[in-house]
Amino acid sequence: METTTAAQILDSSNVENSALSLADNGISLAQPQYDCLKEALRLQEHARTEAEKDIAAIKAKGHPIYYSQDGRLVRENADGRKYYFEAQPDGTDLILGEVE
Repeated sequence: METTTAAQILDSSNVENSALSLADNGISLAQPQYDCLKEALRLQEHARTEAEKDIAAIKAKGHPIYYSQDGRLVRENADGRKYYFEAQPDGTDLILGEVE
């Protein structure tokens, strides 16, 4: 079987022949190998699930988790209590108030 390069296909002035050349080489323009949106949603769900597992494991060890909420830093203790805080240069947390 004669192989057609991508450059030869792109240089072709006849679109129909180009599509046939692609098909002859096992390349389909009509049906992609996978659905990008479906794959992105699958990866997003997987990442969310793994993050939830990691957070649960950290809390199970009695450690707080840290995140931002509405532009403010939050420390959530293992018991579920949440506090706004500022990180200090010495590595400690200055508690500013409880998140309600």
